[in-house]
Amino acid sequence: MKKRVVALLLLSVACSAFAAVSAPFDESGAAQVVRSGECVKAAAELLQTAKDAYSAKDLPKAGANMAAATFLELLAKSKAKPNAEMLAFVLGNQSVLETAAKSIRYDDNLPRVFEILDEIWRSDSGAFKKYTNLALALAIVFDTPPPASWPHSQVSEKILPRKFPPAADAFKMWIEDRQKGRLLSALEKMSVEELRFLVATVATAEDREYAQRSVSANAANLGKIYSTISYDHSRLNSKRFDWETAPYSLREIKKRGGICTDQSYYTAETAKAKGLPAFIFSGAGGDGFHAWVAYMQKSGKWDFSVGRFASGNFVTGTTIDPQTWREATDHSLQSMRENFRRNPKYKTSEIHADFAGIFFVEEDFKAARAAAAQSVKSDGRNFQAWQLLYL
Repeated sequence: MKKRVVALLLLSVACSAFAAVSAPFDESGAAQVVRSGECVKAAAELLQTAKDAYSAKDLPKAGANMAAATFLELLAKSKAKPNAEMLAFVLGNQSVLETAAKSIRYDDNLPRVFEILDEIWRSDSGAFKKYTNLALALAIVFDTPPPASWPHSQVSEKILPRKFPPAADAFKMWIEDRQKGRLLSALEKMSVEELRFLVATVATAEDREYAQRSVSANAANLGKIYSTISYDHSRLNSKRFDWETAPYSLREIKKRGGICTDQSYYTAETAKAKGLPAFIFSGAGGDGFHAWVAYMQKSGKWDFSVGRFASGNFVTGTTIDPQTWREATDHSLQSMRENFRRNPKYKTSEIHADFAGIFFVEEDFKAARAAAAQSVKSDGRNFQAWQLLYL
């Protein structure tokens, strides 16, 4: 049990710092570290510097060095050899470094993550620098093929292939849509956490064009389109829950109608085509199984209840996290909905929680509890800190 807890903690360690703090080295120094091949050694040294800074209560320095140590460790574990200039850019810019270290996880397909980042950088390094969060989101979503149960399980792989385009092509497509005014949001202002739920789409180019040109909705009222899909009661009554014939397109769903999963798919994919992250929730209530939609109205503000009828008494909704392809609940995604992760107090809480995790793995349980207590004191909404406090 203890080994399992330690493994989970290692996977959950994230890095946070204050944007005003300089990275441990500039781009030139970062390039030297990368080219030297001494990433493991550098990571160990940076981790020790981070721990020393934390002991000295210099949280900004501690967080900055922890971010660099984590990113270099992830790179070393990947055994990838991405473009040195790209790595130097990430390591030499603190806000980018912090975001990368926080977004990439130890259980991602690390070789593929860094390969995708490399592909995007080589395709357009200038755009990579401007839309770094978009590149990171594509890397952590496209590193592993999606399962047949996503975006929902009631349409076959044959009718709706679950296959992503090349990441560099997707990166170019999103930027073109942004530059041509086809999106209702600014990609460059979104967090990686939000962008994960935008880039995770298997909609065709035809679907995207249909949604952008033929569906009238803005960010505030997009949820209204859920009910514009006529409900196919004959399918429900005959218990034919799966969509049985091709095509499974937005235009065809609008034409034929469908049940709640089809209403949800239509709404979520339309939202994404218009630049608004979205995903499908499902859950059981008083009237049986139901599917509804969450979508981002603006960065940091979400509607989690499109099509979630109050009379259904749905206790918990579940979705599939496009980074892990594992189940996630509406409760676990609450931080994204409430936007408290961007709060400075929460960032301080994250730094304490990160070090609590490190101390726990090192079996310095007294220090781990003290750091976890500081994390909770800074912001009581940090779930990781509460877990560590009561282990």
